[in-house]
Amino acid sequence: MSRFTKINFNFSEAVFLENWYPRFYYNPINKWLRWAGPENKSYIYIPLAENNNYQISFTIFYIMSPEILDSLSLWVGDTKIELDIQKNYHNEQLVTYQLKGIIGEHLISSSNPYTPLKFVFSQTIPMEISNHDGEVVEIQYVSFATDGLSIKPFNTQTTIAAWRK
Repeated sequence: MSRFTKINFNFSEAVFLENWYPRFYYNPINKWLRWAGPENKSYIYIPLAENNNYQISFTIFYIMSPEILDSLSLWVGDTKIELDIQKNYHNEQLVTYQLKGIIGEHLISSSNPYTPLKFVFSQTIPMEISNHDGEVVEIQYVSFATDGLSIKPFNTQTTIAAWRK
């Protein structure tokens, strides 16, 4: 099994996922997205190389409620990753949230080739899925939609304060 030091993950790669809905293409923003849900924990298992600190970043394109954003946390094993959140206004109808954090090298297991990334949030909210005729064909319980994530090595000699600027 190959382990990586840098990953740009857009949900099309062959990795293990739990509690994510299938990818969908959203025309208004020309992006493939995936909703977290139906449970309030969603997992991505990434094969990260040992002996590296990593910066993780991801963008939330849609969030079902402000409470979900306030409660959102990222965990590696039993360790909560501190996330910085930046709100970005693209136009009147599109606001995104860029989230960044640091995964310490001590969290990367030598015995397990996959590092579990656990996204935890307070709730999911029912969303109606309609067919082309406008008929509701499914109800999905979702929290936030993202297009993937980026993980790259992070030099801890660089100060966190400089990184956050």
